[in-house]
Amino acid sequence: MLKMLDWPFLFFVVLVVLIFMTKEQLKGLINRSNLKITWGDRSIELNELADNVDQDLDPIKERLDLLEEQLKSMGYAESNEPEEEVKQPTPAEVEKVVNVALKNPKYKYRTVNGIAKEAKIPKVTAQKILGTNPNVRVIKARDGRELYATSNKPGQQDK
Repeated sequence: MLKMLDWPFLFFVVLVVLIFMTKEQLKGLINRSNLKITWGDRSIELNELADNVDQDLDPIKERLDLLEEQLKSMGYAESNEPEEEVKQPTPAEVEKVVNVALKNPKYKYRTVNGIAKEAKIPKVTAQKILGTNPNVRVIKARDGRELYATSNKPGQQDK
């Protein structure tokens, strides 16, 4: 009986009682998923972390896909021809960009190059479609490039 009153056992009992008494508060803290991590002068909330990781990784995935295609063809040479004049996109091109390229489940954020490549249309045409479509939101990546995604609400734009 005296062994049970020793400090490790008492510490365990107190810890269990404290956890039991505060279990609702602990559940609320874990379920909110908005813990804020701060280090130095920087901070980030955990619910923003997944979105930031997607913004950084999706353009890299696109580049890797393009590199894989180039390696398969092995004779690919990038042309230095000037870009063609901007013409009015056809409804079929608009549908390709919005429904095919932007709704690809493989990516959450896309670059204009990746969208144009997947939709098989010129980059200039894809850029015109993306810039005028209210269902597309533009996000500025950390490296300064513009990333495109379908918006949750029409006309929404992020920076």
